[in-house]
Amino acid sequence: MIAIGPKHMAHALSTVLLLAACGPGGSSDAAAATSVAPAAAPDARSGPAQACGAKGLPDCPTQRWMKATLQTYLRTRDFTRLDAALHKLATAAPAGYPGWKESAEKAQSAARAHDVAGLKAQCGGCHDQHRKRFKKELRHTPLAL
Repeated sequence: MIAIGPKHMAHALSTVLLLAACGPGGSSDAAAATSVAPAAAPDARSGPAQACGAKGLPDCPTQRWMKATLQTYLRTRDFTRLDAALHKLATAAPAGYPGWKESAEKAQSAARAHDVAGLKAQCGGCHDQHRKRFKKELRHTPLAL
């Protein structure tokens, strides 16, 4: 008997299951019947593609990015990365959201000055101005970050 680790065991098991489902000829009607069709592209008129952002649900794209970058860099006081991330945020400002770009640029200046209070003030002001509308209109749409 050969001893293998859990990772290799899982791979071996999935290979065996795949071969069993496909049979000796390489495919079977049973395998075709149990296959999952790819999801259709979401229709913008049908509403959100997937629920997100609420408690117990995955974060929405911009929310996820802000937590993973801006909040992390602020928490660790990584002002160099904050500067770069805020530049991306400024250049990705969605059309029709006046002041977004300017708020991100002012936050970027605060990051360069290591001004945490100024940085938080700019972020808070932008959130106060845009969060409600953004959630309603663009919550599920990833920005070009």
